[in-house]
Amino acid sequence: MKLNSDSPELTAYLLGELDPLQAAEVEAAIEASPELRAEVDQLRQTGDWLARELAAETVVPLLP
Repeated sequence: MKLNSDSPELTAYLLGELDPLQAAEVEAAIEASPELRAEVDQLRQTGDWLARELAAETVVPLLP
């Protein structure tokens, strides 16, 4: 599998949306490429940041 930093398979991999065969191919590509490894790390950091920010949001109740 030939991937680059813009490949949607990287996001799908992180979200657990790939079948086991595809996930294994993406894992192999990530292990073989420092560029892909850095991109996956950045995507993970972004996802973690987003989850923290959304968890910290306060919900304002609607007025009746």
